[in-house]
Amino acid sequence: MVKTFAEILEIYNGRSQKDVENPSGAYPIYGSGGIMGYADRYICPPNTIVLGRKGSINNPIFVDRAFWNVDTAFGLVANQEMLRPKYLYFFCRSFDFEKLNTTVTIPSLTKANLLKISLDLPPLSEQDAVINQLEEAEKLIALYHQQLTKLDKLIKARFVEMFGDCKVNPKGWKTRQLEDVSEVGSSKRVFVEDLLDRGIPFFRD
Repeated sequence: MVKTFAEILEIYNGRSQKDVENPSGAYPIYGSGGIMGYADRYICPPNTIVLGRKGSINNPIFVDRAFWNVDTAFGLVANQEMLRPKYLYFFCRSFDFEKLNTTVTIPSLTKANLLKISLDLPPLSEQDAVINQLEEAEKLIALYHQQLTKLDKLIKARFVEMFGDCKVNPKGWKTRQLEDVSEVGSSKRVFVEDLLDRGIPFFRD
């Protein structure tokens, strides 16, 4: 069953946080990049998706507690009789909001365009199954990143153990200028399609 956002959710506009900011406030203040502070009041209920209205428009955030959203961020509130909030979140993670961008300078979204988005809406039981699978995948990805972080720290520690701190050079290694032992090649404008057709690997920053 295909439904539009207009049929299955409400979009809460954000507002300026100036009058509600309080470092000891009970409710987080969210922008498109995450928590920006705390407030005494809230706009959005728990289990709402934060979506940037301006700037970072492709970074949905799932928030499981009530919060205040600033005026550059929307709050997407699911009609839970039809739509699980986490299912909406994972859909937003996969959707390219850049194609709805309305400006050529700062990326921007409009409520009218968001409400036209359609998605395939299975029964709640199927939504639950999808959520469970994706949450398990997220856990595995998080564990993988933890392992990479630990491995990176181990490699750095082993390097220092074998060669010492490069800045201090406690082992008295001979030093040379980089220009004496290497050549630095400059980059130039290339067309990616040409390199792909010829099977040549390329790197970019």
